[in-house]
Amino acid sequence: MQNANVTLLAVIEEEDDSHFRRYGLAVEGERFRTRIEQYVQGFRRYNIDPTIRLVPGEAAKTILSVEKKVYADLLVLGPSRKPGLFGDSVVKEVLRKSS
Repeated sequence: MQNANVTLLAVIEEEDDSHFRRYGLAVEGERFRTRIEQYVQGFRRYNIDPTIRLVPGEAAKTILSVEKKVYADLLVLGPSRKPGLFGDSVVKEVLRKSS
């Protein structure tokens, strides 16, 4: 089996800084941490230790930027915390501009 390098990328889009929003982010952060741990354990079953990147920015632009920096051979888009984020527009832009 060949070595595999896996990067799990979470794009954090900037939003307002209200107390209510910060509380929501803390709750989402805990759920996110649990999901990431599950993904990491899944990869470790195959002796793959993934890199985790949390990057602020606009989804499609950030995904494409990281794809180029890590010389990705394969790009897999996963579920979004926001409804419609990985709808047609983001997926089409990533597919159109992806190398």
